[in-house]
Amino acid sequence: MRNITMRIELPFNTLLYGSVSRYHTLEGMNSRAENGRHFVFIDCDETPLKAVVHSLTEIQKMYDLGEIHITADDKLNSYRVWCFKQVDFRTLMRIITWFPYTDVNYIRWTARKGYATLRLSAKPGRAPQEVVHTIPGRTNKLPDEVQMVVYETPTGKSVRLGYRDVMME
Repeated sequence: MRNITMRIELPFNTLLYGSVSRYHTLEGMNSRAENGRHFVFIDCDETPLKAVVHSLTEIQKMYDLGEIHITADDKLNSYRVWCFKQVDFRTLMRIITWFPYTDVNYIRWTARKGYATLRLSAKPGRAPQEVVHTIPGRTNKLPDEVQMVVYETPTGKSVRLGYRDVMME
């Protein structure tokens, strides 16, 4: 893939950057329930399953979360965490930032959007997700309706571009 860089100079010593990358479309589920509360969803990478389970067991006790499901595809040490206990957004952010293996970009996007999103569909060339571990606990009922979403995510290398006010340097 050929990287494309873009730089636009604006008045008042201001630069505008953007992002250029190839992408693929995925299906997912948002954490926000109909009542405005949130399911506890976490995306984590580069961590052995044993460590994920150990830390989640601690969080489960701290926040009385009930049953937690961990899914994975064929990418080594990459997991998605699903708990259907409903919490307010601040509690969701506390949980995902306290959990030591949460993907940093997942935290950023969750904070920006005001809800979390976890992928349901398989990424191109990867196996479908399946449950690899369940931490037992109280069963949390899944509501009749959930927020499904179709979104784009970069594939391969991408060029990040951003905003910079030259006067501030």
